[in-house]
Amino acid sequence: AEAALLAAVLAVTGALSTYQPAIAIPPGPVRATATLGPLRTGLTVTPARAGVNAVRIELRDPRTGRPFTGAREVELTETLPGRGVADLQQTATRSPAEPGVFLVDGAPLTQSGTWRVALTVRVSAFDQYDTHVDVRIRP
Repeated sequence: AEAALLAAVLAVTGALSTYQPAIAIPPGPVRATATLGPLRTGLTVTPARAGVNAVRIELRDPRTGRPFTGAREVELTETLPGRGVADLQQTATRSPAEPGVFLVDGAPLTQSGTWRVALTVRVSAFDQYDTHVDVRIRP
């Protein structure tokens, strides 16, 4: 009986050793960049886990690398395609300490998966720039 049990354990161990390991998503914040009209934007999501997350949006002039300070309003719209979560909207607040930086302190990315984050930057009463990035949120 013990020999049969040992043989079964060895067989299961051998079978499991042939499977590929799960793809690990690195811990910590997730960063994405995109072109936004004539600007370059960097978006950082922290902690990038299912639940409430902080989002930092940096707006820069790609030619000079300097912060873009001409944004009047920055809005995010998050969607989780295929899971029925759509059009979660937040207005970002301007960072008082960092030019060209806007913050969202409570983005409700409540499920793991690849979220599409649409970014709208209004620069005047009539003009705005739009883009989107995909952000991977861990369980």
